[in-house]
Amino acid sequence: MGGEVDRSTSAQLASHIDRVRRPGDHVIFALTELSFLDSAGLQVLLAATCRAVVAFIVITAVEAVGRRIQQPT
Repeated sequence: MGGEVDRSTSAQLASHIDRVRRPGDHVIFALTELSFLDSAGLQVLLAATCRAVVAFIVITAVEAVGRRIQQPT
């Protein structure tokens, strides 16, 4: 993914994820090219993980983005 994911683009992201995912797929989001992610975009990513079987992996080069979406240990 690249650019910005916000309220105005999150539906496009959700539609794309629905088109490319198959049942049983692992979910890997590479956010290294993402410059902005708001709560609407995060909601789309989290909804996709609810349908994942095992894995939810986020790859980001922006420390602040990774810090905000890490699950508490």
